Amino acid sequence: MSAHGALCQEELKKLFIAAIEGFTLVAHYAVYEKRWLDWFTGLNLEFVCTRELVRNEISNLPSGTLRAVAGILGHSMKENRRAVDHVTWTEFVFQALQTGSYQIHSFSSVERLSIPACPGVYRFLDSTGSLLYIGKAGNLRSRVNSHFTGKQKGRHAELISRTSRVVHQETETALHAAILEIKLISELSPLYNLVGKI
Repeated sequence: MSAHGALCQEELKKLFIAAIEGFTLVAHYAVYEKRWLDWFTGLNLEFVCTRELVRNEISNLPSGTLRAVAGILGHSMKENRRAVDHVTWTEFVFQALQTGSYQIHSFSSVERLSIPACPGVYRFLDSTGSLLYIGKAGNLRSRVNSHFTGKQKGRHAELISRTSRVVHQETETALHAAILEIKLISELSPLYNLVGKI
């Protein structure tokens, strides 16, 4: 122990190695944790990577982020970024994949094509019914489909991965849709509208 009562790196290393003995290390996108912990311990640790497990299990997943993966497996995650939340979500994904106790929640192309080609506002919801995103359109069918086609990146890919249902509200004109969209975003504060439009 140091003069200040804090554990030194060598003592922390011994405690960590003792704590993980006999356990399986699980991490989402484990390459980051492995790199740091291998350096810290001087060992070549073995990890189960939930991101890779999901990629092997679910084809064409637009995003491999933990929030997207948990969402497509039916777990609604808020914007929390604390370590304990990350651990909880990783455990959920690992348990769901290990036991096979999940259903993939996604919005199908058949459902998308059933949306009318008229002006209106649409809402993206996750598998628990939590509101993810609100958008407007002059042509609802075309606009909603545009979210799901082509290459998605970043937060947009995460949003598409998490979306399991889309509800829409028709309006008389595109201008009415724009006014309604602003009102609903202000009232409901959807998760993916907060940082700007997608």
